[in-house]
Amino acid sequence: ARHSFPTRRSSDLAEQTNALSHAIGLGGHIRVGIEDHPCLPDGTLASNVQLVEAAVALVRAHGLEPATLEEARVLLGLNAGAAR
Repeated sequence: ARHSFPTRRSSDLAEQTNALSHAIGLGGHIRVGIEDHPCLPDGTLASNVQLVEAAVALVRAHGLEPATLEEARVLLGLNAGAAR
């Protein structure tokens, strides 16, 4: 299907994955979303769920675990007990 927005080549996704991996290796934090790369390597539209699942796999490949919701709130300085 043709999209009305610019898409990136698969190599761009590989470059993004390499950058995320490097950031993890340096002890940094990462975030992903369709605003960064809306397509999967085969060119089909990605969902945020698919991108987050890939990021979790990347974090775990480094022998780490992603932050829990409470840990993320603390890292971002948000009130952990705040109602939604």
